[in-house]
Amino acid sequence: MKKSLFKFMVLGCMFLFLIALGTPAAADTDSGQVPSGWKVWSCWYFAWVDNLNPNLFDNYEAMYKYDRIDPAADNAQSWEYQYHGPPQSPDDWWGHCHAWSGASVWEAQPVASRTVGSQTFQIRDRKGLMCEAYYNDANGDKYELFVDNPKPGTFWRWLRKEIKGVGSMHGHAMGFVGELYYGDQVWNYPVYKYVVSYTGNPARGYIKIWVASDASPSYADSTTLYYQTFTYHFRGVKMNGAVPTNTGIWTTTGPYSRPDCIWRPIYPTQWITYRGNPYLRETYLGQVLN
Repeated sequence: MKKSLFKFMVLGCMFLFLIALGTPAAADTDSGQVPSGWKVWSCWYFAWVDNLNPNLFDNYEAMYKYDRIDPAADNAQSWEYQYHGPPQSPDDWWGHCHAWSGASVWEAQPVASRTVGSQTFQIRDRKGLMCEAYYNDANGDKYELFVDNPKPGTFWRWLRKEIKGVGSMHGHAMGFVGELYYGDQVWNYPVYKYVVSYTGNPARGYIKIWVASDASPSYADSTTLYYQTFTYHFRGVKMNGAVPTNTGIWTTTGPYSRPDCIWRPIYPTQWITYRGNPYLRETYLGQVLN
């Protein structure tokens, strides 16, 4: 064989080898979604400031109507204004997002108005009372799931368990709550869908989640599932077969670069279990919400 031909063949093989090295491996994917029977719902976060309506404490809104159906509770509206309203000098982000999120993963969405006594409770009123009933669901001692500052592999494991339903707590897929602002503010959302795209072991890639949204006041009156997505990039997740372990690091920074925590409250057997407003009573909440 001539030296020139041999040299050409060697160079050709080296070229093909370099191409192979430079070709990224195809990404693997993992995904899951909560079935319709357990799917979460959108709402409004019912702010404490008085310039982001609807508020729970306004005249002709939820607490005003509640005071008129419960003969022993004529202070629900005034209490709501005093303690979940402007006298607390709230920032614009203060509200009921955690309470809505807890209710959304456990309760069926109100889909129609309901008349109780002399008052007709619109969808937003029923959602609002449900949010106030769940207000203390994040008080720190009644969680069935709570992970603070989860690593990528830990977050992914809980997505597989609860959103996909692989060995879930209750034997079926269901949502959980993500506190998704990595910083001083608190923004909670009910998570119901995810996709992970990754390569290698340890794995690197991204996690994309879908959450129900509370971004518009109009969502309080709607039964449409409005959603937002968040995408988080990671590396260093050690895999046990297809199962991520509690490892890895997030590779971007900023308030939306990673989840701050994930949680879900224990299911309340009564409407007053987590109530924030002390003037709400089980019998009359039941008439509006059941």
